[in-house]
Amino acid sequence: AVDQRAIAARNLVLVTKDEDLQVEKKIVTDAQAAVARHLKRLDELVERDPNVPEEVRRMTRAIDEIDITEIVLRRVDLRRVVEGALDELDLTQVVLERVDLRRVIEGALDELDLTQLVLERVDLRRVIESALNELDLTQLVLERVDLGRVIAGALDQVDLTQVVLERVDLRRVINAALDEMDLTRVVIERVDLDAVVDAVEMEAVIDKLPIVDIAEYVIEQVDLPQIIRQSTGGVAADAVDAVRIGSYRVDTSVARMIDRVLPRRGRDLEAPGDPESLSGSEES
Repeated sequence: AVDQRAIAARNLVLVTKDEDLQVEKKIVTDAQAAVARHLKRLDELVERDPNVPEEVRRMTRAIDEIDITEIVLRRVDLRRVVEGALDELDLTQVVLERVDLRRVIEGALDELDLTQLVLERVDLRRVIESALNELDLTQLVLERVDLGRVIAGALDQVDLTQVVLERVDLRRVINAALDEMDLTRVVIERVDLDAVVDAVEMEAVIDKLPIVDIAEYVIEQVDLPQIIRQSTGGVAADAVDAVRIGSYRVDTSVARMIDRVLPRRGRDLEAPGDPESLSGSEES
């Protein structure tokens, strides 16, 4: 019975199929029961037979007191037994079929600092790269990340002005913005031009103007000699008319005085036409 129990126990370790496992379990259980029956029967025979030597009685009692587990631990080379069994087993299959891996993992994790273990023994770069290769990271972020909170948190920790000054091509940004705007319309609608003009120091502006260049440009663009000739001719004609009219009036006054002194019949001293015609008739 003991030999049968030992063989069944060995087979219990080696079998892999569930039905074989159930068979071997029954054989081991039956063999154990048989050993127990035989030991009990031995105890009964020894107790009933007064002729059994005391030495046999002590041996029977010793059998009942034997701790098989202790004997195995002391006398059996368990390493060789285990290695021999493992050589004949597909241990991975045995574990998958017979071990409650959830309980094993939970028990192990309770004893481990998993974070430290990962940091020390896992190639996190390879893990992350492999995961990213399998993921659409953009879609994942859009679906599961609160971008508003992320951006707000990031902005709270950065000097955004400094970042813009260091990393943004402001010239391109401004040019692109101006290309999209009607700047003239913006100035007309939003700038107080009167206030701008009032704030300008005109003397300083005039001091900065190239007056000489402007004058030369104007002279080049107009016929200044002709303008001078026309203006001078008109002034001279007006002066001649004024002298002639003055002389005419003096002559008329003298003639009238003489007519009074010397009794003469009245003469018509008025010149024909308007005084202005004197210069015209003279010129003609």
